[in-house]
Order: sequence, then C-alpha cells, then structure tokens
Amino acid sequence: MGEKSIRFGVTDTKGLRAATWTCATPKSPTKRDIYLICRELGHSLKVSLHEKSDNPAPHEHGEWRIAYHREFFHLNSSALRSQVIDRWPRPNEIGPGVTLAFRIITPEGAITSPIVEDPKKKIEWIPAPRGSSEATETCIILTAPTTVVADWPGKNAMNSQLVGFLEVNGGARAWIVYRRIPMPELKGLESRTKGRFFQGHSRDTLRNAKNPRMLMFADMDDGSRAILEFGCKVNTEA
Repeated sequence: MGEKSIRFGVTDTKGLRAATWTCATPKSPTKRDIYLICRELGHSLKVSLHEKSDNPAPHEHGEWRIAYHREFFHLNSSALRSQVIDRWPRPNEIGPGVTLAFRIITPEGAITSPIVEDPKKKIEWIPAPRGSSEATETCIILTAPTTVVADWPGKNAMNSQLVGFLEVNGGARAWIVYRRIPMPELKGLESRTKGRFFQGHSRDTLRNAKNPRMLMFADMDDGSRAILEFGCKVNTEA
C-alpha cells in the first residue's frame, strides 16, 4: 500500500540535531489517517489521528491517540498498564476548517545528536531556538478539503514558517509548520510526572548514557496534545 511522508527535525546548523520525526498518511484511497512517529524510537510508539469510522468525510478524524506499537507492547506488557498512552477527541478548530492537531516542542538542550546524512532519506531541517529562553514549536495543522489557504495555515496568526504538507486522500491536507516560542515553564513538573523504564533499564542507564534523551507528553489548553523533547549534552573532555 505504501505511504506519503515527510521527515523533519530541529538542527543547530553546526552538525547537531534533536530527534527526527516522520509525519505520514496512507496512499490507500480508503484510508485517511495521519501518523506521527519519532524515528529514534523506531516503531515502539506513534501518534495516530484516526479517521472517524461513522463519518467518512476526509477531514473528520475519530479517535486520536498515542499508543505503543503492538509488538513493543507485548514485549513490555509486564511494565505497561495499557497499549494506549493517551486518547482524546479532535480539538476545536482554530479557524474555519483548520485544526491544530499536534505540537512538538524542542528546547536548545534537546539538540545533542550528531547528524548523519542519508541520501535515501531526505530530512527537512528546522532552525533551533535562539538560546535557552526559547523553544522551537513544530505544529501539525489539518485543513479540510473545502478550506482555501493562502500560503499555509498559521503564517500570519502564528508567525510560523512552512516545513511542508501532505495531501490526504479526499482533498484534506496535513501541514507541518514551525515557530519560535518562549521556553515553557517546567518548574514543579517533577511532582506531577512519572518516568518509565523498559527492558531492564533504570536510572543508572541515564547516568551512564552517552546521549540521554527523554520525551514528555502534555495536554495543551486548546485541546491539542504536545510532545516535549529533552536531552543532555555530556562533557566528554572531563
């Protein structure tokens, strides 16, 4: 069946990057789902914006969720309560026929991995934030088939830049845009979040890791969901 996809990630233009992502939609004329996958995690989990089964309109999606891949879940079922991490209804439109579906928030500290070029896998690179007081926010925005968009959604209202878009079967589009935002306030998160380790890993794994990395899932005030990227630059000269 195959799929249409865009790969993207945030870079500092000095040879380092944060995580890279794939946004994809099936080429099948009967499916209009949209997926977002963190490439560093392989197929262990993905964001799925599923089409609403009782309403086949191309721009109407039903259950949206973040879930572990079936095989990964079975291998780690003893440490996981459910295959589904989160599920939520489609957020309200931010404009006629325009839905801000998902966000990836990348601070400066998440840009730690060396870039290894692969000519067979083109990646759209997004500029890093300008210092620790900023973050780069990459947004997945959906538009309905009947929605006429000049340039791209959020260009003026969000002061965003275009990464690319995917034509979803039936005439809808999934747009990938980015903008710089103030670094979110993270104070007090340690008392409201819980980390999980798999396959025998523990806090010692983080202490000894050469390039530790973490993803945090967040609910946004407008009903959308977000993933925050975190990383740690290790001083190899010490």
